[in-house]
Amino acid sequence: MMTGFETRPEDGGLAGEWSWIRGNEGDWRVGEDGRLLIRIRPGTIYGEENTARNLLVRPLPEDADAVQANVEIRLKLPFEQAGLLWYYDDDHYIKLVFELLPEGRHVVLVREEGAVASVAAKAAVDTDRVALRLALAGDGQAVEASCRQSEAEDWTAIGRCPAFGRGTEGLQAGVFGHCGSDEEEHWAAFGGFEVSREAVR
Repeated sequence: MMTGFETRPEDGGLAGEWSWIRGNEGDWRVGEDGRLLIRIRPGTIYGEENTARNLLVRPLPEDADAVQANVEIRLKLPFEQAGLLWYYDDDHYIKLVFELLPEGRHVVLVREEGAVASVAAKAAVDTDRVALRLALAGDGQAVEASCRQSEAEDWTAIGRCPAFGRGTEGLQAGVFGHCGSDEEEHWAAFGGFEVSREAVR
């Protein structure tokens, strides 16, 4: 199964079951190449501060256990990031993001439960474009994260973290970014968004 980004001809909104969390009108568009462009604003969902804007999510189908997307962004600000969400709410989620850390660009896996966030894994990268993937392990007890810098490469495992054990009810998946700027326009481009049934075994 695959889900891309298409607009409705009648009103220009995103087609399908997509919904915005704290979305700003005018902060997104679908480019001619079919990629979704989202402006990266200040704010975060890390820990108790739930101020990030322009989170785009959709229900994860019951028969799906993996989600992936390509993300391209020229990271400029400390901790600026864009990537994937495995999301129940602002205080219960797993994210896999392309982020600018003090030591450089990294792919970072974070799990937050009850507003307590922790970094589960990270890996340095040397590009402005990466593909990110989150998948439920075959035993259902963990979520595995991987990335690659081109479609010609195999997926590289980044790490894993415990699943929430709450099933798929209320679970959403999507794309987002935060720790950006209101003064300068920083945009992330997302493509190849796909949900699938392919448990890691």
